[in-house]
Amino acid sequence: MEQPNLSEAALGERFLGRLGSFLAKARLWLATDTRMSIAEREYQIEDPFGRYEAPGLELSAAGHLIASIIPVAGVVIGAEGRIDVKGPLDEAPILYLSGPGYMGATINGIPSFSQELFRGFTQPGWYWLSNTPSREVRLVDHEAFRAIVVAVSDYEVAVQS
Repeated sequence: MEQPNLSEAALGERFLGRLGSFLAKARLWLATDTRMSIAEREYQIEDPFGRYEAPGLELSAAGHLIASIIPVAGVVIGAEGRIDVKGPLDEAPILYLSGPGYMGATINGIPSFSQELFRGFTQPGWYWLSNTPSREVRLVDHEAFRAIVVAVSDYEVAVQS
């Protein structure tokens, strides 16, 4: 994603703001499961914005770690931030996308190839990146977040009826 003309500090602050909003939503989505405890944790990040601390979460139930929500970087190729949800079975990358992104090639200055980087983009936000060659993404909402936790840990998040 092409970044607007903002300073590195402003871009870093924007990532931390988006990360904070995502973590607040995750807490709300998990609040229906009274078996789960949520602990805050700080992580060291080193990316083009420099070296800094960023918040994350650890999700536990019955004294066992289910998953960690770990900030990775404020800027990555094709996205404006990355978070990983890691559990004992797998990990799921979550990217902040402001557009579908494009990759392309030119030969002698003539565009010869252009393709969207991510299939499934609908609006700016945090997207779960599938583990398939098609690079499909799914906007992270309550349902998608529950599916991510199950995918990385095999822990079924309880929902209140």
